[in-house]
Amino acid sequence: MQRLTIITILSLTSLISINCGRSKTVAELMVTFSLNKPKLNAIVNNIQRDKILDSLFSNIGAENGIPDIKKTYPEQYEMLREVGITDASAHAGTCEIDKKNRPTETLYEYNLKHKWYYFKTNWQADHPIFLMYNECDTAKTHKGFYNKDENQNETWGLGDNWIMFRLVKYIEVKQ
Repeated sequence: MQRLTIITILSLTSLISINCGRSKTVAELMVTFSLNKPKLNAIVNNIQRDKILDSLFSNIGAENGIPDIKKTYPEQYEMLREVGITDASAHAGTCEIDKKNRPTETLYEYNLKHKWYYFKTNWQADHPIFLMYNECDTAKTHKGFYNKDENQNETWGLGDNWIMFRLVKYIEVKQ
């Protein structure tokens, strides 16, 4: 009986260690997103509501880490770490359909309202997994949207303004 217990424990430990190091499937990545979505939404809402926090995320480039907010915004920093975010930034954008409405808003209000947010995750996958929150790109953020480009990069619309994409190969952009 004791030998059976030891074999069972060793087997379970082996399975757990194998699963911890393996890449997640797309379905598992989507579950990971769903489990983290409330905190991700809170992160975006907090950035949008706080001008100082917004400026910190806006002044850091994509893939340059998380802004230095550990001391000034410890709760925000912990939320980013808890959901597995390693890089985060905010970027001004424009919504074509809203351009004519801009005269009623200040430029800051317009740019804040139309920002998109970039997050790189540390989620286990064959290739880096990124999330974007974008209120302007309703086609790609639509739940069920899927695209695979010529470089094997994949994009999934997660609904509610969220996109997940797997970066297999950087696309060179001509200036």
